[in-house]
Amino acid sequence: MGLSSQVLQVIDKYYQKLIHEIPLADLIDDFASRNILSEYEVEAFHLDLPPIAKQFQLIAILKRKESSDFYQFCQALQSHATASIRQLGVMLQNDSNIVDLIRQEQLKDSTSDFDRIYSNPMDLPCENITDKNFPKWKITAYTDRRIAEDTRLSSMAIGTSRCDVSPKCYKSSDEILKIISSNNNATNDGELVVTDYQSTQTTYRLELPNILLNQILISSDGKFIAYSVESEDSQDHSSNPIDSDSDEEIYNIWEIQDKNIKQTRQTIMAAHCKIFGCRFIANSNKIIVWWPIDNRNLMPAAEDSSLSIESCQIEIWNLKDWHHHQSFQVLSSINYLDDKNGFAKPKTIDDGNLLMKVEYVDQNIPIIVLKYDNLLTYLVVEDNQTSFIDFTSQFTTSLQLLHKCHDALIENLTLSHDHRLIAFSTNYAINIFKVACGGIHSHLTIDTIENISELMFVPDSNHLLTYSNIFSNVLSRYDITGKQHGWKKGLNQHSGNYDQIIVASSCTFINGIPIIALLIRSHPKIDYKVYLTGLQTNLRQRGQSEFKINTDSNQLLILQSSFRESDQTYLFLISALFDDDSEQIIVVKINFSREEKHTIYLDDTAAHRFTQLIYADCYNLFIQQTISEGGDESVIKWYKLGDGITSTQLVKSHYYSSIDDGIAFKITIPISKSADSIKVNLSPLYVEDQDEMIKEWGEKEADLFMFNGHLVLVMKGYGEQTREFTEYFELNSLENLITSKYFIIVDWMSYKILIYDNKTLALMQTIEAPAIKPKTIIGNQEQSLFICQTDSKQYYIIKAL
Repeated sequence: MGLSSQVLQVIDKYYQKLIHEIPLADLIDDFASRNILSEYEVEAFHLDLPPIAKQFQLIAILKRKESSDFYQFCQALQSHATASIRQLGVMLQNDSNIVDLIRQEQLKDSTSDFDRIYSNPMDLPCENITDKNFPKWKITAYTDRRIAEDTRLSSMAIGTSRCDVSPKCYKSSDEILKIISSNNNATNDGELVVTDYQSTQTTYRLELPNILLNQILISSDGKFIAYSVESEDSQDHSSNPIDSDSDEEIYNIWEIQDKNIKQTRQTIMAAHCKIFGCRFIANSNKIIVWWPIDNRNLMPAAEDSSLSIESCQIEIWNLKDWHHHQSFQVLSSINYLDDKNGFAKPKTIDDGNLLMKVEYVDQNIPIIVLKYDNLLTYLVVEDNQTSFIDFTSQFTTSLQLLHKCHDALIENLTLSHDHRLIAFSTNYAINIFKVACGGIHSHLTIDTIENISELMFVPDSNHLLTYSNIFSNVLSRYDITGKQHGWKKGLNQHSGNYDQIIVASSCTFINGIPIIALLIRSHPKIDYKVYLTGLQTNLRQRGQSEFKINTDSNQLLILQSSFRESDQTYLFLISALFDDDSEQIIVVKINFSREEKHTIYLDDTAAHRFTQLIYADCYNLFIQQTISEGGDESVIKWYKLGDGITSTQLVKSHYYSSIDDGIAFKITIPISKSADSIKVNLSPLYVEDQDEMIKEWGEKEADLFMFNGHLVLVMKGYGEQTREFTEYFELNSLENLITSKYFIIVDWMSYKILIYDNKTLALMQTIEAPAIKPKTIIGNQEQSLFICQTDSKQYYIIKAL
């Protein structure tokens, strides 16, 4: 899913503070323990790199993370000993509104395909550790349409790490597609390489040891390579043909002659303003440059953006005989009301969508493409002769909506070399528009398996290349002729705007059948219902497919679902958040044999702010809640979910100050698994020494799970056996560990499923699962069938062969 534009803007706002003030050496271990950085990423920071290079690398990695990672990043800064660092963490969290954004991200998935199940079997690579006869595994069913309908023509691994820069492509004189990329960026083995796409053979190599590359470019004929680097002295030492001076007010034009490059007398200058963008227009002899119109030295993303910078200047310059071609004035910030009322001018720049990027479609009737945050708009330049056109006074009639993305960022906006196509990426999708005669005539949408980091058209072809470095560096190729996808007439102006959306989901087994529970929110009237669907059977035929939840809350979240076989009861634990930030726990019990449903509202939880599920099984519920608004006082509560459909009882509450003393909390589940004999210990936590915790809490004849102060698993015990862990494992996946034969951990960084023997605690098998990216995994009683759930609410059935 990635970070929202709001969070990315906050990172840009505090960019200088993040680069120069964060004590990375002090925080690197904390970042790792909070899973902000993977082991692989931590190792990269231990390389012999200049300190400033490591700071740039941290920000680049942070921008690729999820909202939960950014929240942990803020929390890590707030835990630092230095007051200024703590204050920076508070400002980042408050300005980004990250807590609310995390909750809102539960509202981002369409239900258009939620009942479609795909069954093309796929084998999963496995490595048996202790038992060579341990079963192999196969994916037998899944809900992810992108996997089922993968339309890539080809793909190839490229680069060696996530630090490598985005590649570029060109066609050689003999029409061979070649890729320029980096390997081992910012290390002693750093290099630029040119690769033949078809044969994957390296045709050129340039060694660049210990240089942190920022960007690479290649000329259309493949004869010249340009790259920019980051250094401690300057943030941009560029060998690009366009070069800006130190205050960014003047851009100098350089000319390539034979094998030499020299500066010309041609310059572009914006008086008293910083130029926001300047680049060559693809396959054209023109340059586009734009900047905010204001006498103050401010950019649109400046800290004091409440000062009104109402408009931006866009200029087109002709390189051939170096003259000013045309200028345009546009609004620097806009709002889009709806399809009927169109655009509106915001009161201040902060109240609207900021202008982020400009493209110029150089046709007989030119088009200016303007990206305002998650709005993509365009202006038709019908008068191609007038030297200056002011669109600010007529923007409501002249500005046209190309695309509005309701639930993701619009990224990687690019033009084809012949200026006939406009493309950009959103969440797991590529959107392409055909341009002709000053209008947009048709569109094409391609679903992708990976989120895209870079998008580029292959010159003189009907193919498109995508680059993803989110999990691994992959370059993929797509055919955009429409043979596989189908062009549609007119505009595709909206994405992610649905009458029903999936707020949350959960999964379990009912009598051995894998079942998904989807929490659906309806629009425009706020209405919630839970929809049940079987991955191997149609539950609808039994008349038990959905039920409604009555609540005044406008934000619900399924914490967990489970099935109690003793009385055939399906249990749902649901969190309800209200406008005053209070939170309530709702328990829903459905008895399939008697066809009864009962909803229990735990009233005493409604006064609390933040609820975290500690542990839940078919008979017990343990939650942690923040009481005061500042988060200083907390409570641990234990509820018994009785045998009856209406029976639910608060057994014990423990109040404590999370700042002064913290809490040590242990649940001991006897091997006999008797529901009434569960043992709970609560005590103040004065030290966080892991060895002391293990010595204090160790106990025989029980399943024992121990977590540190960050709710990360540190130990698993069974009888006299114990095993300590360094892998990151969140508490809300505890249900995955309590199984009859094995306990299972999902390594989120490498997407491996680790299976351990439940009694000897020995690692039995490692399953490689990067194709499905599992977040949690639960199994049936025989542990021959597992349900894997991903961050994007997709599900996979894994079966033992």
